[in-house]
Amino acid sequence: MTGASDGKIKTFSSTLLSKAAIAAMFSAAAAFAIFGKYGLSLFFAVVFLVSLSARIWGSVSLKRVSVSVETSGMRFFPEDELDIRFTVKNEKAAPLVWLTVRCRIEDGCCISPADERMIATYVMPGENPPPPERFLEHGLSFLMWFASASFDVRAKAVSRGLYDLDRVTLLSGDGFGLGVSEKEQPADEEKRIIVYPKLCPVDVSMFIRNAWEYLPGTSGFTEDMTLLKTVRDYTPEDSFKKINFRLAARGLPLQTNIYETVTARQVFFVIDTASFKKGSRQEFEDAASILASIISELCEAGDLCGVKLPWNRHFGGDIAVTAADGDKSAVLDRLSAMSLDDGELTFGYEMQIMESASRVYYVSYDKDAAYKKMHGCAVFVGEGILRPLLYKASENGEDASLIRLKKGANK
Repeated sequence: MTGASDGKIKTFSSTLLSKAAIAAMFSAAAAFAIFGKYGLSLFFAVVFLVSLSARIWGSVSLKRVSVSVETSGMRFFPEDELDIRFTVKNEKAAPLVWLTVRCRIEDGCCISPADERMIATYVMPGENPPPPERFLEHGLSFLMWFASASFDVRAKAVSRGLYDLDRVTLLSGDGFGLGVSEKEQPADEEKRIIVYPKLCPVDVSMFIRNAWEYLPGTSGFTEDMTLLKTVRDYTPEDSFKKINFRLAARGLPLQTNIYETVTARQVFFVIDTASFKKGSRQEFEDAASILASIISELCEAGDLCGVKLPWNRHFGGDIAVTAADGDKSAVLDRLSAMSLDDGELTFGYEMQIMESASRVYYVSYDKDAAYKKMHGCAVFVGEGILRPLLYKASENGEDASLIRLKKGANK
């Protein structure tokens, strides 16, 4: 991420650096000189020069100063470690005596610096102050002209979520400490850190069994290497693995195996995040962890998975689907960003993507929340393949329970 070096600069200074104070000190120095009070005149002249130089110095300290950010990766799981490198460039013919680089850290941020001393908390005074603000903060000293300096921050992924390094704040000023300039730099290139839900052992036999019992999808065709359909003459473009060595051993011309084409199973999850407001925050995080684990297991088994979530400010409201090569990042990205504040589910024609699915599961907190809203989903995907998947299932155990799919959970 590189911020524009000509970003808007805000200046904060003491009363001593105001125009009125500087003018008063100049007038006092001149007046005392006229009346022969040379000692007092010298004193006010020195104060005048210090104030004037501090004002000019502070106002230009952040001009032609930029910062870039690089990360050791984009996607992580909880407990993973990552590195963030900040590089500051001073592209003017004047040094920086001091410089502070600062990034805001919201409450519940998905990453945390390994060195807690890099977190600065600021509390505003007053009877009804706003909530304290937390920043990732690092200071540099004596950055010379046309020079650059870098520092690394070792951080740890602590919980599911997203952290956007879209703005970095720079603070600097004069060497006397009388004035401070602040510049917030927007990103030319977005740097986002995504922390996936924590994976846990799950039982996915229910999804695999149900997927095969229903009609297979119409996309995601693959070859089943256990079902030989026929053979044909070998061509140089054919894969070495497809040569029929049994026929070749008999002295026959090289033949290429042609296998049966089958379709990958497709499982979709429609997640009603608003329904989880009836439960606790921990239950919502637990559901995200179980769903991410189920999708990961199904992808390993060769299934295609997709999720439909409410509109989200990070990813919108489009359906996310795993890739045919097993890449599940698009789906896990959406699970990382989902929030209890995302709003209500809306069903549009994009839901028709699920028509070819083997099964669509409507994920909700409990039965009451699910059956009130499932009809809107069924209009697009069909009631035949739609099933509720509840976090808090009924006591008689008739409904599919999300929590019971977690190995080691109480049945």
